[in-house]
Amino acid sequence: MDAIDRYRAATLGREADMQLELRNRRGAERVSYLKMLQPLGMDKARALAAARPGDFRSTVRYEKGEWTRDPDLPRLMAETRAELNHIDALSRCQRTPHAAHGCSVALRHLAQVDRNAPEEQVNAQLALAFLLADADPRYAGISFTGLEDDPATRGNQTWHAALIRQMWVVLPKVRLSLDAGELVRGQLPHEQPHDHVSQALNALAVHRIGHGASIGLERQADSTLNQMATQRMLVETHLTQDAVLLGLQGAKHPVARYRQAGVPLALSASDDSVLRIDLTHEYQRAVETHAMGYLDLKELSRNALAYSFLQGDSLLLDTRSGARVPACGTDRPGSPPSRACSNFLAGSEKALIASS
Repeated sequence: MDAIDRYRAATLGREADMQLELRNRRGAERVSYLKMLQPLGMDKARALAAARPGDFRSTVRYEKGEWTRDPDLPRLMAETRAELNHIDALSRCQRTPHAAHGCSVALRHLAQVDRNAPEEQVNAQLALAFLLADADPRYAGISFTGLEDDPATRGNQTWHAALIRQMWVVLPKVRLSLDAGELVRGQLPHEQPHDHVSQALNALAVHRIGHGASIGLERQADSTLNQMATQRMLVETHLTQDAVLLGLQGAKHPVARYRQAGVPLALSASDDSVLRIDLTHEYQRAVETHAMGYLDLKELSRNALAYSFLQGDSLLLDTRSGARVPACGTDRPGSPPSRACSNFLAGSEKALIASS
């Protein structure tokens, strides 16, 4: 966390450069879709809550949907979208030899909420994030992040769950990704359960989980794994980050347990600039450390897009075999799509990117 805080100070005003650089890096690895954690506007939301703490403590205004008509939140949303417009304009893909890699990478954002902030500031961030994700197609959803052993997070988990559920009543289409289970034994008090993955599934009903590294510490681990497999709940696993920050090397990492249970997985190169890695490095680690083969890597890659928050249905019925939906089932790769397949692709951004 110290390294990340230092990066923030060094990168203020360079958001467009970083966005373009990240697209180019991923494009060079032949990545077709990139999602970025986007904290734009969240500092203003925290400042708003600090100035008006009483307005962001009660759940009544959320239950009635009054927060959508708050005079300051729509203003913050407009300012945030304008700031993102500015970044997009500065980082517009220039088809030069250096930038050509990034031109083909579809980019979407996850509005990043810091759950370690004081209660009312978390609420204000969530309100802004829901508005952004609902109104701006550049936002694929929301990411709820922050240290799980932080006292603010540990003490407010039930409150966060209730608040998010109330917001979903008003804006039900917003998708939520949650970092859960980024823990090892000893980080929480002995008497406190480590059931963070189960809580994410049941109390929050999230759409995607990040990390999930502490699944082996949960009281009902096998039941939770079965539930995740049944619900097709994707876990975005961070092999290098978990090894460096949590000490989960080799067999200590639960990736094999998830795979054995049939839980869908995808790889992520999180904190790549701090850890000096890229996505290719994560695939290499999957092979060398976790004995994955070619079909395993293809399944991981397909999962990343099939379970993404992009609009529309997946092109694939099964990410292991690569079987496609009936509308495109007889089309041959490299050939022009049939009329049925063209119609299907036109109605699904997710499928269209997968076919490119």
